[in-house]
Amino acid sequence: MARKKTPYGEAGFALVESLASLVLVGLIATVFMVGLSLVSKSDALSREHVQAGGLARGQIELIKRQTYIDYAPVGHEEYGYISVPSGYAVQMTVTPIDPVTGNPLLPGADNGIQKVAVTVTHVGRNVMTLTDYKISR
Repeated sequence: MARKKTPYGEAGFALVESLASLVLVGLIATVFMVGLSLVSKSDALSREHVQAGGLARGQIELIKRQTYIDYAPVGHEEYGYISVPSGYAVQMTVTPIDPVTGNPLLPGADNGIQKVAVTVTHVGRNVMTLTDYKISR
Protein backbone atom coordinates (compact mmCIF):
# COMPACT_ATOMS: atom_id res chain seq x y z
CA MET A 1 0.00 0.00 0.00
CA ALA A 2 1.09 3.43 -0.77
CA ARG A 3 1.36 5.92 2.03
CA LYS A 4 -0.65 9.11 1.81
CA LYS A 5 1.32 12.27 1.50
CA THR A 6 0.60 14.94 4.09
CA PRO A 7 0.74 18.61 3.28
CA TYR A 8 3.91 20.45 4.32
CA GLY A 9 4.11 21.10 8.12
CA GLU A 10 1.44 18.63 9.21
CA ALA A 11 3.70 15.66 9.85
CA GLY A 12 3.39 14.62 13.52
CA PHE A 13 0.57 17.07 14.14
CA ALA A 14 -1.64 14.34 15.67
CA LEU A 15 0.99 13.67 18.36
CA VAL A 16 1.14 17.36 19.35
CA GLU A 17 -2.65 17.53 19.48
CA SER A 18 -2.78 14.39 21.61
CA LEU A 19 -0.20 15.75 24.07
CA ALA A 20 -1.95 19.12 24.30
CA SER A 21 -5.31 17.49 24.98
CA LEU A 22 -3.71 15.21 27.57
CA VAL A 23 -2.21 18.23 29.38
CA LEU A 24 -5.57 20.00 29.24
CA VAL A 25 -7.41 16.99 30.68
CA GLY A 26 -4.76 16.79 33.43
CA LEU A 27 -5.25 20.46 34.32
CA ILE A 28 -9.02 20.09 34.42
CA ALA A 29 -8.72 17.00 36.63
CA THR A 30 -6.37 18.87 38.99
CA VAL A 31 -8.75 21.83 39.30
CA PHE A 32 -11.63 19.43 39.92
CA MET A 33 -9.72 17.59 42.67
CA VAL A 34 -8.74 20.86 44.39
CA GLY A 35 -12.38 21.98 44.29
CA LEU A 36 -13.50 18.63 45.70
CA SER A 37 -10.95 18.97 48.50
CA LEU A 38 -12.23 22.47 49.37
CA VAL A 39 -15.82 21.26 49.45
CA SER A 40 -14.81 18.42 51.77
CA LYS A 41 -13.01 20.80 54.17
CA SER A 42 -15.96 23.20 54.10
CA ASP A 43 -18.34 20.37 54.92
CA ALA A 44 -16.17 19.27 57.87
CA LEU A 45 -16.04 22.84 59.24
CA SER A 46 -19.78 23.20 58.85
CA ARG A 47 -20.42 19.96 60.73
CA GLU A 48 -18.02 21.07 63.47
CA HIS A 49 -19.84 24.41 63.89
CA VAL A 50 -23.26 22.74 63.94
CA GLN A 51 -22.07 20.28 66.60
CA ALA A 52 -20.44 23.05 68.67
CA GLY A 53 -23.57 25.21 68.45
CA GLY A 54 -25.72 22.35 69.67
CA LEU A 55 -23.38 21.66 72.56
CA ALA A 56 -23.19 25.33 73.58
CA ARG A 57 -26.97 25.77 73.44
CA GLY A 58 -27.44 22.52 75.36
CA GLN A 59 -25.09 23.71 78.11
CA ILE A 60 -26.87 27.07 78.36
CA GLU A 61 -30.25 25.32 78.58
CA LEU A 62 -28.96 22.98 81.29
CA ILE A 63 -27.78 25.97 83.35
CA LYS A 64 -31.13 27.74 82.93
CA ARG A 65 -32.99 24.63 84.20
CA GLN A 66 -30.78 24.36 87.29
CA THR A 67 -31.43 26.20 90.54
CA TYR A 68 -29.61 29.53 90.83
CA ILE A 69 -26.28 29.12 92.62
CA ASP A 70 -25.08 32.09 94.67
CA TYR A 71 -21.45 32.69 93.71
CA ALA A 72 -20.76 35.04 96.67
CA PRO A 73 -19.67 32.48 99.29
CA VAL A 74 -16.22 30.94 99.03
CA GLY A 75 -16.44 27.29 98.02
CA HIS A 76 -19.85 27.70 96.35
CA GLU A 77 -21.36 24.95 94.23
CA GLU A 78 -20.91 24.85 90.45
CA TYR A 79 -23.43 24.38 87.67
CA GLY A 80 -23.43 20.94 86.06
CA TYR A 81 -22.05 20.08 82.63
CA ILE A 82 -23.60 18.22 79.72
CA SER A 83 -21.94 15.12 78.31
CA VAL A 84 -19.95 15.79 75.13
CA PRO A 85 -18.76 13.59 72.26
CA SER A 86 -15.14 12.52 71.99
CA GLY A 87 -12.82 15.30 70.83
CA TYR A 88 -15.09 18.09 72.11
CA ALA A 89 -14.91 19.97 75.41
CA VAL A 90 -17.24 22.50 77.04
CA GLN A 91 -15.90 25.20 79.35
CA MET A 92 -18.08 27.55 81.33
CA THR A 93 -17.36 30.89 83.00
CA VAL A 94 -19.93 32.30 85.41
CA THR A 95 -19.48 35.95 86.44
CA PRO A 96 -21.84 37.73 88.83
CA ILE A 97 -22.64 41.17 87.40
CA ASP A 98 -24.20 44.40 88.59
CA PRO A 99 -27.78 44.50 87.26
CA VAL A 100 -27.62 48.26 86.74
CA THR A 101 -24.24 48.70 85.05
CA GLY A 102 -23.65 45.21 83.69
CA ASN A 103 -20.10 45.30 85.06
CA PRO A 104 -18.60 42.29 86.88
CA LEU A 105 -18.94 42.36 90.65
CA LEU A 106 -16.03 42.01 93.05
CA PRO A 107 -15.32 38.51 94.36
CA GLY A 108 -17.65 37.62 97.22
CA ALA A 109 -20.64 39.50 95.77
CA ASP A 110 -23.65 38.21 93.81
CA ASN A 111 -26.70 40.42 93.20
CA GLY A 112 -28.88 37.78 91.57
CA ILE A 113 -27.71 38.02 87.96
CA GLN A 114 -24.82 36.15 86.36
CA LYS A 115 -23.21 36.35 82.95
CA VAL A 116 -22.58 32.82 81.68
CA ALA A 117 -20.09 32.26 78.86
CA VAL A 118 -19.90 28.77 77.34
CA THR A 119 -16.95 27.93 75.09
CA VAL A 120 -16.85 24.77 73.00
CA THR A 121 -13.51 23.42 71.79
CA HIS A 122 -12.82 20.66 69.31
CA VAL A 123 -9.45 18.94 69.34
CA GLY A 124 -8.09 21.79 71.49
CA ARG A 125 -9.27 24.59 69.17
CA ASN A 126 -11.98 27.09 70.17
CA VAL A 127 -14.95 26.65 67.85
CA MET A 128 -17.73 28.69 69.44
CA THR A 129 -18.55 30.85 72.46
CA LEU A 130 -22.11 31.67 73.54
CA THR A 131 -23.00 34.12 76.28
CA ASP A 132 -26.28 34.32 78.20
CA TYR A 133 -27.54 35.43 81.60
CA LYS A 134 -28.79 33.47 84.62
CA ILE A 135 -31.19 35.33 86.93
CA SER A 136 -32.18 34.38 90.48
CA ARG A 137 -35.98 33.94 90.55
